[in-house]
Parts: sequence; structure tokens; C-alpha cells
Amino acid sequence: MPFGPTPSERAKSTSRTRATFAALALLMVGLAAGRQVAWWPARVRYPGELDTVEGRELADMVMLRKGVPVYAPVTPERFNAVGYGPLFYLLGSELIHPQHPSYLPLRILAAIGTLGLAAGCGLLAWWISQSYLAAIFAPLLFLSYFFTTLFGVAVHSDSVALLLWFGGFLVAYRFRLTHRVLLAVPPLVLGVFYKGQ
Repeated sequence: MPFGPTPSERAKSTSRTRATFAALALLMVGLAAGRQVAWWPARVRYPGELDTVEGRELADMVMLRKGVPVYAPVTPERFNAVGYGPLFYLLGSELIHPQHPSYLPLRILAAIGTLGLAAGCGLLAWWISQSYLAAIFAPLLFLSYFFTTLFGVAVHSDSVALLLWFGGFLVAYRFRLTHRVLLAVPPLVLGVFYKGQ
């Protein structure tokens, strides 16, 4: 009689251990992501500033919508600290109502960018690992960070600019061995014009 577990029993035990570990990891990161995303509706609908940058960005977009040159040179009478790319202000100024400006459409745009980043994380994880577990785990891990919630659903240029750059990276990664790698250039350039920092 052999002593100890047989090779097939050891394989089953290892498989059960891996499945248990994967389930626990998914549960933990899923709970963390759910906790962060649960804050999103209140943050998106909040009528006031979430931080001091939001008010300045909204004011710049209102001025641009009214025809004020927001990138004009500094004068003794006027200084405007426009710090992001023109695409951010142009798109934002089209989304707001100049007489009744609201943070809501700009926060929704940021949230869409953040969700796009999460989807990109899952796609890249799948391409690299060919694992459904990795493809599920990666976006949940991204969404579980407080930093993602802090900047991902606020009037900042970060999430959409990162989505453009990450989208360009994903295209370049996917077509890295062909001439179609040049399809990555347009989203990368748009990212620079959205947030050139």
C-alpha cells in the first residue's frame, strides 16, 4: 500500500487550494471595488466642488463657451491659470450650459473615462495571461483604489487623458508586430492635447 496521497489526489488538492485562493482574492478585491464604486453616484451628483480644481476648471469652460480666450497672455488686469490641454476645455465647454453650469456632465465624462480604463486593464490582463481570472481581477483591482475614486469621478482631465493614452498603448501592444501599430498614434496625440502633462 502506498503511503501518503497519490499524484492524482495531490493534483486535486492543489487545484482546490488554487480555486479557494482565487475565490478569496476575487471576493476581497470585489468588496473593495464595490465599496469605492458605491461612492460614485453621490460624488457625481454633488452640486458643489469636490476640490478646488473643479471650480476653476468649470469657470474656465464657462469663459471659453462665452468666447473669452482662456489661453490669452497674462496682463496686469487678468490672470488665468489654464493648466490642461485645449481638448479638455473644448469638450467640457460643449457639455455645460453657460448660464447654468453644472459639474454633473463633466463628472459623468470622467466616470466614463475611468470605466474605460478599468475595461482596458481587463483587456490587457487577458491578452497577457489568457486567464479569465486575471481579466476579472485587473479591473476590480484598479477600481478598488481610493485614488481612482478621488480623481476618476471628478472634474479633472486625468481619467479621459489616461484613457486616450492607455487606448493608444493597447492598440500599439496589439499590433506591435505589424504596420498597424501606427493606429496608436491618433489616441496618443489626442491624449497630449487633452492633458499635456
